[in-house]
Amino acid sequence: MIAAIIASFMAPGANQFQYPSLARIIFWHLPCAIISVIFHLRCGYFAYKYLQNKNDSNEIKMSLSMEMASLMASLTMITGMLFSRVQWGAWWQWDARQTSYLMLLFLFTASLTLQAGLSNSNSRGRILASYNIATLPIGLFLVFVYPRLTQVMQNSFHPSQTIQQGLFDKNYTFTLLFVGSTIFITCYKLFSLKYRVLLFEKEKEENATRNLEPYSSNTTSTHMVRPVSLSEKN
Repeated sequence: MIAAIIASFMAPGANQFQYPSLARIIFWHLPCAIISVIFHLRCGYFAYKYLQNKNDSNEIKMSLSMEMASLMASLTMITGMLFSRVQWGAWWQWDARQTSYLMLLFLFTASLTLQAGLSNSNSRGRILASYNIATLPIGLFLVFVYPRLTQVMQNSFHPSQTIQQGLFDKNYTFTLLFVGSTIFITCYKLFSLKYRVLLFEKEKEENATRNLEPYSSNTTSTHMVRPVSLSEKN
C-alpha cells in the first residue's frame, strides 16, 4: 500500500484541470468505484447461492461482500466530493454521476441496516439474500446505464469521456493499474481474513449448542432425584 501511495504522487499532474496535482486522486477514486461494483456483484452471486442451499458460508460471504462494497463506495464518494470541491468549487454539484452514485450508496446502506436489524432473526439470511438480489439490477443500472445516457453525459461535469475513450497518459494508465491492483488485493485479503474469523466463530457456536443438547433433552429422565420424607428417628 505504501508503494501505491508513492507511485500516485510520482505521476505528473494533469494540466487540463484547474489544480493539476489533485488530478492524482483518480488513482484512488476510480479503483474504489470499480471494486465496489465487483463486491456488489459478488454479493448478488452469494445471495443466489444461499437461496439455493441455505449454506452458512454463503450467507457470511454475502454479508461481507456488501460490507466491502459499502466501504469502497463510501471512499469513492469522499474522494469524488473532494475533487468536486477543489476543481468545481463546491462539495456537491448535483451532477448526474454524483447523484446516481449517492443512490447506489443508499442501497448499500439499507442492506447494512437490514443486516444489523435482523441479527437475531431466523429468517435473516433469506431476507438479506432476497433484498440483495432485488437491488442488484438497480445498482447496475445506476452505474452502467444511467450515466451513459446521452442527455446525462452532455450535462455532467464528470470527466467520464477521458476514461471511456482511453485518453489517459501512459504514466497515468500504469499508475492507475498498479494502485487499483494494490487496493483490490488489500480488500480481498481483508475479506478472506474476516471470513475465516466469522466462519470459525459460527462453527464454535454450533459446536457449543450441539454439546448442550444431551443435557437439555434428559431433563425428564427416570434417574432424576426426587425428595423423600424421613421419620424423626432417622
